Amino acid sequence: MKKKLIALLGILASVYFYYSYYSYYSIGTPEETGQSCETLEERFPGKYEIVFPSGDNKIGCAVQMTRAEGGKMAYVDTEGNMLVEAFPFDNGPDYFKAGLSRFLENGKVGFMNTDLKKVIPAQFDGAGSFDEDRLTVQVCIGCKVIRDTGTSEYSSWEGGKSGLMNTRGEIKWGEPKI
Repeated sequence: MKKKLIALLGILASVYFYYSYYSYYSIGTPEETGQSCETLEERFPGKYEIVFPSGDNKIGCAVQMTRAEGGKMAYVDTEGNMLVEAFPFDNGPDYFKAGLSRFLENGKVGFMNTDLKKVIPAQFDGAGSFDEDRLTVQVCIGCKVIRDTGTSEYSSWEGGKSGLMNTRGEIKWGEPKI
């Protein structure tokens, strides 16, 4: 009995973590939209390195383009047109936290909502990601971004002007790092 209970708890935990992980990229369902991202790789061979499993949403599909296509993380429509360049994080596009996710535009970082609407313009050289428990992030302008040489995925920054920003885009400049 104890082994069955442990096995059941393991299965439930696996299902929970699977859906909580993939829900980071999901901003809608195929039932809501009538769209599917599953056929992107078939319809556009050689264009995408990865189409993320939960890419079905009401606006766009989360993808990583091949090197030949620029290697960007992006949201594309079901016809393969890029809607917005996603900020790369954790081997995929940045997570939607507190309803917002980072995007890139002309080398700057901004924030978009789950409809992929750019709600805080791309104006930052560096920006942290929001968290459900922490509704402020550190942002900087004029700073130098330092990439982690081990992974090149994580970064920090130095110099420039930094502050704390809330989900409405209001910034308190000169605030300490969080």
